Amino acid sequence: MVSVSKDRSSLRILVVEDEPLLLLDLQEMLIGLGIGLVKACLTLEAATRSVEIQTFDIALLDVVVGRDTAIGLASDLHRRGTSVGFISGTDGNFIPEELATRPMLQKPYTSDEFKSFFHGLAG
Repeated sequence: MVSVSKDRSSLRILVVEDEPLLLLDLQEMLIGLGIGLVKACLTLEAATRSVEIQTFDIALLDVVVGRDTAIGLASDLHRRGTSVGFISGTDGNFIPEELATRPMLQKPYTSDEFKSFFHGLAG
């Protein structure tokens, strides 16, 4: 989990969303919250490359990305100590037990719902 004493401007956030407009919206909301680094990825491949070269404090993952799920990436990030949250239009009933307690924000959502969701992840 993210340390509650960590300054928002020093947080490193990974966002994976396959809908370009939603990805841009998420990125803008995070920047508006004062987040220092937001790595926005449209594909799991891009996200996996990013995780190989950088560590993240929080990952916001769409559950279904293209034709795949982000479950493998989420498990890897969770094991690394990254705070993982899901954003999805699915019910997530296929999420494995190790990740079942991770927060999920259902699409569509309002900016207030997103802020509440994010604050829960950031501590």
